[in-house]
Amino acid sequence: MSSFSRPSTNGGGSGIFLRNFLHNKDADYLKRLGCENTFELSAVEPLDFNFIPLYMYRSTDANFYEILYKLESVICKAKSRGKCMLLFGDLNINFLQHSVKLFELQNLLLTYNLKNKVKCPTRITQNTCSLTDVTVTNLNSEKQTTHCLLAGSG
Repeated sequence: MSSFSRPSTNGGGSGIFLRNFLHNKDADYLKRLGCENTFELSAVEPLDFNFIPLYMYRSTDANFYEILYKLESVICKAKSRGKCMLLFGDLNINFLQHSVKLFELQNLLLTYNLKNKVKCPTRITQNTCSLTDVTVTNLNSEKQTTHCLLAGSG
């Protein structure tokens, strides 16, 4: 298990849970890049597999370019260990709506051969739909994520 808890506020944070039979270690060298209400990151390193699962939350209030820098640092650290990435998370950037932020994020991901496998909306309300929850990876897989999360705002 790996988690990021918010020490100064109630609720929120991130976590990754793995089955007991999977041998893993905490990826502290990645988790140290996390920052409350900005770039919340959980990461583990399975010892029997060549990938690192991560969960990331990007706050909408955070400096976007600081987030890109931290994300690139995470990618480079994983790559330097010869590991692929399996990044899950809420990036709070709508992949269904063209924007400068989306363009810059996608350029960063493509630089490292990372692709978002989620192609359908993850948040649907009566009036809007968006894709902000992603599964980004550079694992050699042509399969696309077909399971879509449906959530509404209350």
